[in-house]
Parts: sequence; structure tokens; C-alpha cells
Amino acid sequence: AAAGIPVAETFAGKGAVQVDDWLQLGGIGLEGNPAASALAKKADLVLCVGTRLTDFATGSNSLFASAGVRFVSVNVSGRDAHKQGALPIVADAREALVALTDALGTWSTSDAYRDEVAHARTEWLDERASLRDPVEGEAMSQAQLILTLNEVAQPGDTVITAAGTPPGDLLKIWDTTAGKHCHLEFGYSCMGYELPAGIGVRMAQPEG
Repeated sequence: AAAGIPVAETFAGKGAVQVDDWLQLGGIGLEGNPAASALAKKADLVLCVGTRLTDFATGSNSLFASAGVRFVSVNVSGRDAHKQGALPIVADAREALVALTDALGTWSTSDAYRDEVAHARTEWLDERASLRDPVEGEAMSQAQLILTLNEVAQPGDTVITAAGTPPGDLLKIWDTTAGKHCHLEFGYSCMGYELPAGIGVRMAQPEG
């Protein structure tokens, strides 16, 4: 936040940042939202933290379209840290971000850029809100269902899904900023993953 760098989420990173602020853009990539994707297309430097940079996240290498865009990748896996020809930082994510923050010192993006990010986010949130509108011929659309669940979920609750269209819609529109967690499996699109994942989440999280 201090450096004025907006944050976008991949499937596996959904909910890693739970700050309800201008910098939180939400899901990115083929299943991401328009604000995150529009800003990604113009980015000249992309800091990747703990992501495998799969085809869904990168739009099969078409999302980051700025000429000369460069990548810096923090990952515990050297193989993933080198993807996209990134400058690799093989390290723990938290420790690396602390070190990078210290190195940046007082540097920050411009006010104009922050305004651009905030405007794009506001436009997307308005579009997200419109998804509550009834859809002709449908008793309840999937988006309406997700938004309703999001509203009634309590802080500490976790929604889990894998395969099909729900992971994409949850990446787009589920709001984790109030501590309403989201666990998405889309690395291999494993149908039925929700069952053992539900048991695992309950073991790790007795409440909620």
C-alpha cells in the first residue's frame, strides 16, 4: 500500500489480501474482472508473488500486453520464479516482500496512477453490483447465488469450489475483504475436490 502498487489475485491466491482499499483489484486473467485485466494490459512492471503464472492467469501470455513489460517473480520454486523471463527471487513470499518494501524506501507510484486504479476498481464494483439484477428466464443466476452467499456469510466462513464455472465466478465476484474466505482449486480442475477440501478446511479452521 505504501508504494502504491495495486494487487490482483489468481485462483490459488484468492483472499490472500483482505484489505478493502483502492489497491485491491480482485481476480485477474481469463476468469478475472475487467478492472484487473485492463490495468494488467498496461503494466510495465509486474511483481508476481507465489504464482505459477498459468495460462488462466496470463491469458495464455496475451494479458500483459505493454511493449517491453518486465516481470519480477518471488517464489519458493526456482522453476516457477523464472517463468515469463522474470527476474527470479527464490524466497519466502512474506520475507521477500518485507525486504522489497525496505529497499523501495519512500518510492511510490504517482497520484495519477492511483486515481486510475481507484477509478477502474469503482467501475468494476458498480458492474459487480448490477449482477444482482434478475436474469430473464432464470429463477436465480449463478452470480446472484454467489453474491447472496457472500452477503450472508460470516467473517471466518470459507466457500470452497473446484471445476466448472463456479471457480471463475468466485474469482471475479466473491469479496474476501470482510474475512469471508474463498478456497478455489483450478490447477487441475478436479471435480469432487470440494469434499476432501471441506474436511481439510474444517480441520484447519474449527470455527466458521
